[in-house]
Amino acid sequence: MEEFFTMVVLIADATLRVATPLILAALAGLFAERSGVVDIALEGKILGAAFAAATVAAVSNSAWLGLAAGIGFSVTLAMIHAYACVTHKGDQVVSGMAINILVAGLGPTLAFAWFRIGGQTPRVEGSGRFHPWHWPGAEAVENAPILGGLYSELISGHNMFVYLALLTVPLTAWIVYKTRFGLRLRAVGESPEAVDTAGISVDWMRYQALIVTGVLMRRCRDLSIDRPERQLPAQYVGGPRLHRAGRTDLRQVAPLAHDVCLLLVCLHRRRANPSAGRRYPGHWRHPGAIHPSPALRAHGHSARGLRRQGDRPARQRPALHQGTMSTLDDMIAMARAAQQNAYAPYSNFSVGACLRADDGSLHAGANVENAAYPQGQCAEASAIGAMIAAGARKIVEVVVIGNSDDLCTPCGGCRQRLNEFATPDTPVHVCGPEGCAQDLHPGRTPPRRLRPQQLGGRMTADADHAAAVIRERIGDLKPRVGIILGSGLGDLGNHIADDTTITYTDLPGFPQTGVEGHAGNLLIGTLGGVTVACLQGRAHSYEGDLKAMVTPVRSLQRAGCEILFATNAAGCLVADRPPGSLMAISDHINLQPGNPLTGPNDDAFGPRFPNMVDAYDPALRALLQSAAQDLGITLYEGVYAGYLGPNFETPAEIRAFRTMGADAVGMSTVPEVLIARHCGLRVAATSVLTNLAAGMSDAPLTHDQTLHFADLAAKDLIKLVTAFLERLDS
Repeated sequence: MEEFFTMVVLIADATLRVATPLILAALAGLFAERSGVVDIALEGKILGAAFAAATVAAVSNSAWLGLAAGIGFSVTLAMIHAYACVTHKGDQVVSGMAINILVAGLGPTLAFAWFRIGGQTPRVEGSGRFHPWHWPGAEAVENAPILGGLYSELISGHNMFVYLALLTVPLTAWIVYKTRFGLRLRAVGESPEAVDTAGISVDWMRYQALIVTGVLMRRCRDLSIDRPERQLPAQYVGGPRLHRAGRTDLRQVAPLAHDVCLLLVCLHRRRANPSAGRRYPGHWRHPGAIHPSPALRAHGHSARGLRRQGDRPARQRPALHQGTMSTLDDMIAMARAAQQNAYAPYSNFSVGACLRADDGSLHAGANVENAAYPQGQCAEASAIGAMIAAGARKIVEVVVIGNSDDLCTPCGGCRQRLNEFATPDTPVHVCGPEGCAQDLHPGRTPPRRLRPQQLGGRMTADADHAAAVIRERIGDLKPRVGIILGSGLGDLGNHIADDTTITYTDLPGFPQTGVEGHAGNLLIGTLGGVTVACLQGRAHSYEGDLKAMVTPVRSLQRAGCEILFATNAAGCLVADRPPGSLMAISDHINLQPGNPLTGPNDDAFGPRFPNMVDAYDPALRALLQSAAQDLGITLYEGVYAGYLGPNFETPAEIRAFRTMGADAVGMSTVPEVLIARHCGLRVAATSVLTNLAAGMSDAPLTHDQTLHFADLAAKDLIKLVTAFLERLDS
């Protein structure tokens, strides 16, 4: 038993040292893959670093100079790979293979030219090698049963890189999941378009990741094994393969140790990157056990001999005809249905995907985002998850559908996921709203970055669809003026003649109003001789979505409106303006912590930087004053301060707003005006002053008070709006 334990310790001891470069390679690959770069040049970096380190160490007799040379050469290869794949968006697989082939031929050629010893580097001796570290008391407990061998052989006696490799594993986990660098690294690999929008350089993050891979490739297998042979028990003398002349030959132990360490690397890579191993339900008894064959094949090794006696190879599924029209139509329909269920409130870019497995089954998925955006899940990943859950393992065809005319190709991370279960020639049909427009292959075409217009695509589509619903309901009628009614002012809608009523629930992208005094209907008819589209109610920013009014306002513009007339109920900051009076807004101060125009700009509606000088059209304001004068209605003018709410302002805030030049304060209008001006609508706006603001009177502020005075002022407002519309063509 003791002899058997000694053999186990020796094999584990050799495995630790043989595994060192493979552990570092696995971690290097993890950094590259997390950044969205397929780095198959790891083998070339290992060989190149080994050659450079051995050459310099042999010439200088300095292990540290050799280490520096290895790091420098490996980082140089990493930068070549980055320059080709990141800067010039070249094919990552071709670049990696080119580096591997280059180094495989360059090393022996240079070694032969320089040293003339059969294409090898000279043997490194003395201070040119990193020697083992012997831990305190290792020799004293060497002969102790079991624990002595564990301590002296398995724990003690390795060079520093064995220990560093083991420490690098938890360090890598901490860096990737607990640091800002790791967060950005994962974001770059999963959602590069969102990271780019946030102002972080995707290319620079990928360069940093590849620099890390270059540093981790600093050691090679031959330099990490530097330990004297170990005496075996006498009864093992003459045994096959593992020893000779009573002494272990680690060069013969190494192949077996290497295969064992590959199994460990397989498990390590599967934990660090779920796409690195595949789950096979049939042949492994432990639930969810991972078959090591894919990882072994990734390292150029066969899995023969790992199958237990009695296991049978999986039955070959019959190949199916790919790309028939009916099948493709089914896939497009299924992907489009999944796209409708996408959860993308942060990017507003919904994507659907459908995969066809080799057994003919179809599996669909949609992109999913969360409050930690951009930490979400792509549609392709969702579809792959559905396929795996259904028991399929091979993809033969892919459909990806975005919601804009600018096509959405699979990102780098999704290409990696697809390559795990598909071949490089698997067709990927990239579709837009009008159908399939481009065919790609996951192993040949580099991912294309999403452009800003794509990320705003859902709101563009919603506005177009809502406008189409409006046109379908009203026929040839074309509204000229859009009106937004504020709290308690919905009665104006009762004066619209021959109106058509469309509820917000029938209009794609329209919000559901949740505040009393906001009905949630779109009325289209005639008022003052002008065709108007009247929004009875709005969504407020304090309800949680600063962009809630983007689609309604843009839909009015798409339906034909040229002018937006906004109304609201506001608190008055001027003491001599009584509750129930009206104020034409001449300008505003945006005190809300955000802007509905933030994020990617949609060039289909307006410029990136819209001009807000005369946002409230002076000519329209003059028409309002003329109408008020003819009606005998006092119409004040002033600056409106947009406050977020939902709480009323404090007296100190009111004093600050007055100092800033505000004459009224409310919780709406400003976002709608910004959206309207961005898409080219002329704007007029009127506030119903329902109360003196906080601290300016003894009366408590309530929403009931707002509705009461808004109702009193509604008659004057209806007269004013009607007279204003009558003057538009005069």
